[in-house]
Amino acid sequence: MSSFQILADELAALQSMPDSARLTTEEAAKALALMGAPYTPKTLTKMRYTTSTGPRPVKVGHFVSYELGALRRFAGLDSTVSHAAR
Repeated sequence: MSSFQILADELAALQSMPDSARLTTEEAAKALALMGAPYTPKTLTKMRYTTSTGPRPVKVGHFVSYELGALRRFAGLDSTVSHAAR
């Protein structure tokens, strides 16, 4: 399978997920890259502690996750548009 096909499959899987899906910091960085907003997990972590410009994290105890809808908004993608492409 080509790299392009793998990326296309990952993007299709991402588009089929609901806005309420929660992703780890590493998964969030990968999802943002697929959406055209490449941020590393380290950058997301720094944004969480130093600025209020990043996607809003969800914290439960020590566990941090990101809702997919928040990532879509941060990347500038309207969730209704991304779901219409399915």
